Amino acid sequence: MVVSLLDPDIKNIMKKISEFQLAQSIDQTNLNPLLSYEEFRKFIQESRKLDFASVAILPMYTKIAKEILQGSNTKVDVAISYPFGSVPAWLKAKEIEFAIRDGADEIDYVVNIAAVKSLDYKTLLEEARMIVSASEGKTVKAIIEMWNLTKDEIRFTCETILESNVAFIKSSTAYKGYTNMRASTVEDALLLKKIVGDRTKIKIAGGIKDINLTLELLSLGVNRIGTSSGVQILSQFQEIHQNG
Repeated sequence: MVVSLLDPDIKNIMKKISEFQLAQSIDQTNLNPLLSYEEFRKFIQESRKLDFASVAILPMYTKIAKEILQGSNTKVDVAISYPFGSVPAWLKAKEIEFAIRDGADEIDYVVNIAAVKSLDYKTLLEEARMIVSASEGKTVKAIIEMWNLTKDEIRFTCETILESNVAFIKSSTAYKGYTNMRASTVEDALLLKKIVGDRTKIKIAGGIKDINLTLELLSLGVNRIGTSSGVQILSQFQEIHQNG
C-alpha cells in the first residue's frame, strides 16, 4: 500500500531530509525483557544496517549491543530505572555506572514521578544532578511521562531538571503496562518546545508509527524520535520516494 502524504508542508520536509538523516533522528527501541540473546542480536544487526541514531535497550543487553554496533553510526542507548523510575537516585546512578562499563553511549532515565507530583524541587534536582554526574559526559535524556502530568507539573519538571544540564527532555517511556497511558502528540512537542526553547533537546516517544507524524514532529524542532517502528517509518519514507 502506498503511503499518502496529504499535508503539503510534510511533502516539503520530505524534499529536505535524506533517508540517513531521518534514520539518525530515530532511537530504534526494543525494551522487551523476554528476548533471547539470539533474538536480540537480530534486532541489533538490523538496526546497524539502517543507521539509526541509537538502539534504546534494557541494561542486560548492553554488552551484546556494543559488540555488534562497534564502529557503526548507531549508538547504544540504555534505559535506566525503566519503566517506573521508582528506585532511589543513588541506585539509578549505580545502574548507569554498570551500563557505561558495558558500553552505553547514551542514557534514558525515568525521573522520580512521586517527586514531580509533589513538586519536590530538591529531590528532583538532586536526582538529575546525580544522574548527569554518573553518566560521565554521556548524553542524558530525562523521561517525564507527560501524559500523567498537568501543564504546571510539566513546566516545573522541565525547569528543575534543566538546572542539571541534561541533554534531552523526553516525553514518555511509552510503557504499555499503563492502562491510562496515551500516545505522545504534536501538542506535547509544541508544549515542550515552548517551555525549554533551545536550552535542551527534545525527544518524543510513544505511539509514533508512521512517516507523517515523524516528519511533522521533526519540523517542529523535535531532535529525536523514540519508537519501535523505525523500520516501518524508513520503509514508508522509501515508498514515498519511489512513488514520487
